[in-house]
Amino acid sequence: MPRLADKVALITGGESGIGSSSARLFVEEGARVHLVGLDDGRLAAAVVVEFPSDDFARTLAVHVLGALHIIKHTAPHVPDGGSIVVTASAVMSRRRGDG
Repeated sequence: MPRLADKVALITGGESGIGSSSARLFVEEGARVHLVGLDDGRLAAAVVVEFPSDDFARTLAVHVLGALHIIKHTAPHVPDGGSIVVTASAVMSRRRGDG
């Protein structure tokens, strides 16, 4: 059974970036998702978009592994009491004509 079966999620910023990606993951895990956003056109398009696995894998590689390497190589140079702040967002484009 999916981890979020019988759960309901309200996701803001659902028309793009982190909100849209989060919504897709929640749906894959069985949640019923309600999207909220400012751009009606993009919000409507977000509901019917397919999210290919290879796009998701690339996003993980860029954001997760990228963050890991940044932290790995900068942490030794951050003084005591310093911070490393990692933020990320991705814009996924729909493929057209992919059969």
